[in-house]
Amino acid sequence: MQKTLFLTGIALSITSCQNLDSSNFHEELDWITGKWAIDTPPIYAEENWEWSEDRYIANGFMLNATDTIFIETLTIKPVKNNLFLTARVKDQNNNKEVFFKLISNSSDSLLFENKRHNYPNYIEYVLESDSTIRAKAYGIINGQKKEDVLFYKKQK
Repeated sequence: MQKTLFLTGIALSITSCQNLDSSNFHEELDWITGKWAIDTPPIYAEENWEWSEDRYIANGFMLNATDTIFIETLTIKPVKNNLFLTARVKDQNNNKEVFFKLISNSSDSLLFENKRHNYPNYIEYVLESDSTIRAKAYGIINGQKKEDVLFYKKQK
């Protein structure tokens, strides 16, 4: 009986997950739209997500007091029937986009992967509430596990 309930729970979990694809991701990811910020001095960061034609685009940056830690452009876009998060970070990776493939999602979370990238190998966005997104970058660097977790608040 417990085994049947467990298997039924797994089946319900699998079927309740929205499988995003290039035809439905605009509506399903609308929760990411807007200006999200971290304001915990001396750190200030922003990601400003908007829909543009066939993709989501975000311009982002992070400051430590007056020092710029990074400036980036992010996109979530379809490529050959898969969804990818791309990141172009100023003065990194020869200013080229790095692609992370969507490997898992639910109605309020996205997990992207690129095992060949030096760091991070995974980028995850989770809508924790209507006003908070948890962004986590993690993977292996120099043989050691590493993760960076950021909590963005929605700006009005």
